[in-house]
Amino acid sequence: MSTTKFIQISNNTPTVIGVIPSIMLIDATNKYSPVKDRLNVKPAWMNMKVDIVPGVGWYPLEIKEWDAVKSFAKTNKFTIGVETDASGVPSEWLEKAEEMSRKLTNAKAKYNADIERNAKILEADKNRPGAE
Repeated sequence: MSTTKFIQISNNTPTVIGVIPSIMLIDATNKYSPVKDRLNVKPAWMNMKVDIVPGVGWYPLEIKEWDAVKSFAKTNKFTIGVETDASGVPSEWLEKAEEMSRKLTNAKAKYNADIERNAKILEADKNRPGAE
C-alpha cells in the first residue's frame, strides 16, 4: 500500500484551475559567451502543474503548501479539507491522485537533474579558452 499522503480540496468555481509550486526555471544563460545579450531561460514549472477540478477532489498533500493554493484558499475559491493516506481517498479518486503524486515526484527529479546538468555545462563553458 502507498505511503503517499493526500489532501481534499474543494474548488468552489465552475472552472478547472491549474496550480504550480512557483515560477520554476532553469537559467541556461552562458555568462561567458562573447555575446552577452543572449538570455536562455527554460521553464520548468509546467511539468509540476496540477489541475484542480470544480467540486471536491483529492490531490497530493504537498500542494497544500504551494502559494497558489494558499492564495485561492484565502479568497475562498478553494476549501482545504482533510489530510489522509490512500485508505481515506474515495476509490474513484485514488488512481488519479496517485498518478498526480507520481507525476510531481518525477517532475521534481527531472528538475533537479536538469539544474545539475545545466550547472556542469555552464562550468565547462566558464573554463573553455576565450571565456571572459
